[in-house]
Amino acid sequence: MPRPAIIRFLSGAFAPPFNGLVVLVWVFFVWCFAIHPDTPILKGAFADSDDMIHLVRIMDWLQGQDWFDPVLHRLNPPEGTVSHFSRLAELPLAAIMWPLHQLGLSWQAAAYAAAAVWPLALLGFFLMALRWAAQGLMPRDWAGVSAFVALFAVPTLSQFSPGRVDHHGLVLLLIVLALGSVLRLMEGQDKTRLAIATAFLLASAQVVALESLLWVLMLAGWVGFWSVLKGRIMALPTMAFAASFYVFSALYLMLSVAPSQYFVMTPLAYSGLYVVLSAAVALSLAVGALAAYRCNASCRIVIGGSAALIIGVFFFRHFPALLIGPYGGMAPDLATVMMGNIGEALSAVRRAENYAQLVGLLLAPLFAFGVSLYFMLKADDEKLWRWVLLSLLLLGSLFLMTFYQVRFIRYAALFSVFPMSALLWKGWLFTNLRWQGHRLAFAKVGLILLVGPLLAVLIPANCDGQPLDRRDLLFPVQNTVETPCPPVAVWQMLALPDYYGDKPRLIMSTMNEGAGILFHTPHQALAAPYHTNVVGNMDSKRFFSTENSQDAEKIARARGVDLVLLCKPLPAIYRDNRAETMSLAELLVNRNIPDWLVPIDFPLFENALLFEVRPVSAKTLPP
Repeated sequence: MPRPAIIRFLSGAFAPPFNGLVVLVWVFFVWCFAIHPDTPILKGAFADSDDMIHLVRIMDWLQGQDWFDPVLHRLNPPEGTVSHFSRLAELPLAAIMWPLHQLGLSWQAAAYAAAAVWPLALLGFFLMALRWAAQGLMPRDWAGVSAFVALFAVPTLSQFSPGRVDHHGLVLLLIVLALGSVLRLMEGQDKTRLAIATAFLLASAQVVALESLLWVLMLAGWVGFWSVLKGRIMALPTMAFAASFYVFSALYLMLSVAPSQYFVMTPLAYSGLYVVLSAAVALSLAVGALAAYRCNASCRIVIGGSAALIIGVFFFRHFPALLIGPYGGMAPDLATVMMGNIGEALSAVRRAENYAQLVGLLLAPLFAFGVSLYFMLKADDEKLWRWVLLSLLLLGSLFLMTFYQVRFIRYAALFSVFPMSALLWKGWLFTNLRWQGHRLAFAKVGLILLVGPLLAVLIPANCDGQPLDRRDLLFPVQNTVETPCPPVAVWQMLALPDYYGDKPRLIMSTMNEGAGILFHTPHQALAAPYHTNVVGNMDSKRFFSTENSQDAEKIARARGVDLVLLCKPLPAIYRDNRAETMSLAELLVNRNIPDWLVPIDFPLFENALLFEVRPVSAKTLPP
């Protein structure tokens, strides 16, 4: 008697070649967000201001803003703020939003719908890409198990949450595809077409998100290293990669900025600087590839290494700001304010409140790094260098998250998927040979826990000192919103014509509320957490941080502020650390309101505070 279709599907999902496991992981991921009571998008909120800014940029473009105009004109008017995001990465969202708006939805409603759908579609592509890339390190029949392991790579999969429309999910997909392509380039055959595809993927990752720069350089450098190591057989693919990488980078510049901006060399957004960097990489690789035609291994190493060193020194001597990454060109004052107070911009060492939390952050990727080293030491000649590459990627991401910025944990978790998947494969075969009966069952359960929830969810959950709760059972939901601030009532009052939506107004807020002002209302904002908005953010910082309300009034009058908006509790940068004084923000929270501000009270405002600036005619300027 044939088994029911659902039984056949489940049997295939949990046994090699694991067909259907991607679907089950995707369904579980969506289910967690659907039933979690604090899923941000189900409450009309977003987990990150970047998501709203992407949607604002798309709405502005679809309503007539020029493709090559990167300025957010309502942020820090009248100059506006140059956005570093890529319109190319926003095209899929625009393709969803435009027809929905044509069918009658408001732009905001269309944006919510697109934000709910697109990350989940991207997750499906990502899980399939992981399986494809894993085939370079393990048998094809076992590569599908990477979907199960990836489910517990929580920092990585959180970038595919409903509502998470920032570029991180897309760039993670591109890096996985590029890694899979590089692994196939190492199979020893002439792979010229694959080399061109790899160049396209790396150039795409670079234009989508500048944070991918390290992985782009490491994978491009590995192509050059492999050319030097293998000689003539890799010369043509490497030349094709070098030329294609430069051509694609230049093409992306033409698609991203106006012709008048081609020669602007800024590290803060995709610019001619990154095309010059691509040219430097291409030249280094080309020299090494040419040496492969004429030299033995030692000669190739000397020539290729010397070329990379000389060209690298020359490049960074002219562009030293890029040595510390895309944020190297930030204004120093703003860098001090933002990088010291944005959680993901802190290193793991600084962010962890105690050693237990630090262990919780580092345990899973450190264990995966150890597993990768084990496979590297045990690998045969064919697989040895593949594990060397993966170990280097893991080491780089571990170092960056520990000592630079904890945001690189998403890459540490990503690269951890491969050794942990291989561990499940090897461990499964080992237990089948060594044990039987109950011992075999216990061994397999332990192995599944080890590569999945134990290191990535259960132990870190116990390191925060809190009891296990729904946050841990529904672990894919990492970013939650219990009570959005500002709540919907604030946005409605600011947007409705009968209240404050009758004309555009300039709103002074902390950085946290700026993106919401632009997305939910027709008004202008001064502050938002973007490194290109120097003047607006610093004016907001001075306004809320001063203990002298007259100084704050001067700033408000000089900028033409109409309304003041903030939420409690206050971010640390707006609080006065001296016990005997309070900043203006603290005074407002404590209802100690200067006479040039009029409080706007409404029962549904909850933790939000809204004030109207009295007109000059109703309040004399301070001397």
